[in-house]
Amino acid sequence: MEIIKKCEEMSEIYCFNKKADKNHYIIFCFLCKKKVSGQNEILKHCETSVHKAKSEQLKKKCKEHFEAMNNNYEIQLNNLLEQQLLTTERLTKKDLCLRNEICKQFEECLKKMIAPDLHCQLHGSSLTLLGFKDSNVDIIIKFDMQKIIEFNPLMSDSLCFYSLVAEVIQKQTCFYSDLENNLDMKNANIKFKDIKSGLSCCIALVYSKCYQTSDLIIKYTNVDERCAKLAMLIRMWSKACGLDNADNGGLSPYCFVLMVINYLQHTEPPVLPIIKVTGCEYEVDKLVDQENEDMYSIPYNEVQCWKSKNTASIAVLFIGFLHYFLVTFQYKSMIVNIRQHAPPLIVC
Repeated sequence: MEIIKKCEEMSEIYCFNKKADKNHYIIFCFLCKKKVSGQNEILKHCETSVHKAKSEQLKKKCKEHFEAMNNNYEIQLNNLLEQQLLTTERLTKKDLCLRNEICKQFEECLKKMIAPDLHCQLHGSSLTLLGFKDSNVDIIIKFDMQKIIEFNPLMSDSLCFYSLVAEVIQKQTCFYSDLENNLDMKNANIKFKDIKSGLSCCIALVYSKCYQTSDLIIKYTNVDERCAKLAMLIRMWSKACGLDNADNGGLSPYCFVLMVINYLQHTEPPVLPIIKVTGCEYEVDKLVDQENEDMYSIPYNEVQCWKSKNTASIAVLFIGFLHYFLVTFQYKSMIVNIRQHAPPLIVC
């Protein structure tokens, strides 16, 4: 949506109602403590001198706070963050087993009601474990449309297939409830609740991209344990601030994980290498060590041997992440990309 893109380019923080009609967009600007309605009025508000001045004041204040951290503060913050990781209801391998069972049961249901030649698979936080115990069970359905049509000639295309999936869920009242058919949305999906576990499930429609991205994230979290720790801390922070709900104007939790990886690739020296995706293969791109400018070219089969020269604590990386995206990162000209060392420029 054009207005969303415009607000993101202005690098400000808003509560935004994405579900509203484009002529009735509503934001609440935390900087000006003001509610603004309508696309034109929102754009005018962003250009006001008062708003711009408060934005600059906030950035300056943030920068001063970031630069003020000393050793004692670092130790205290690091202990606090590590304790938070221990006490938070994070996903575990036991949760992964439960989610696999839910996925398998759903697959059996679809095979029985639609066609035998399909397969369900977990992706997202259900696979990477970078989520909470109440996070959605993210499911993708792998199928060959031609084979589906051969089995059921009335099935004309993938949209028809997913519409039938929604109907099956709605009829299985003993197993599933709270169906949300969002096939007409830009990021189409189907949401429902698994009654036995009480967990919400979400079916994504683009299965290849979802699974490959989840697999790539796992590769990164296995390279350095600080990646998974920082990703979970940022997820906790975004959840506490109400920023991780894409349906209500925030970002997808998946976006915050990519932001963490992107940041860790651009620390000095880098905490993470860059795993470049070529087709279905992965390879590590050349990476410049900011300290001595040595070039690293690591074959994919040696990624697990990566050892970063950056020994920063979780506290330093947590503060560094906030500094990177609040002060350093230029939203008007750059985008987050975990496959290139330099953030690519936006071509207008």
